[in-house]
Amino acid sequence: MRSFTRAAAELGTSTSNLSHTIKRLESRLGVRLLQRNSRSVSARDAGEELLSSIGPALQSIETAVGTLQLCRNRVSGTLRLTATRQAYEMVIRPVLPDFTAAHPDATVEVLIEYAFRDIIADQFDAGIRLGERSSET
Repeated sequence: MRSFTRAAAELGTSTSNLSHTIKRLESRLGVRLLQRNSRSVSARDAGEELLSSIGPALQSIETAVGTLQLCRNRVSGTLRLTATRQAYEMVIRPVLPDFTAAHPDATVEVLIEYAFRDIIADQFDAGIRLGERSSET
């Protein structure tokens, strides 16, 4: 026997919210997935079929989210910057050795240029210009 109360607690929601969510899903699908009363909850045939069909996908999503959680407190990936030579020498270069030592899973890519760019469209994380605007807003 399964319990909405235990399931809601595990999901970090209220029993009422879980019950309403299941009702909305059943209404949307046009089929009852669960048999429930005040004491227990059990899957109906349609619920079992749905779970067996989507169970592997749900497990895959859970694994992917778990992998992302491992990265939560770790800086990784590529940091893309555009800067003038002066901005690079004064702002970036002095902190680059400490940054790369502290974050070995990160890569820093710096494009030295003087033209203004749309840093969002060009997929840069930041544009550094000393006393100038880095892109039109």
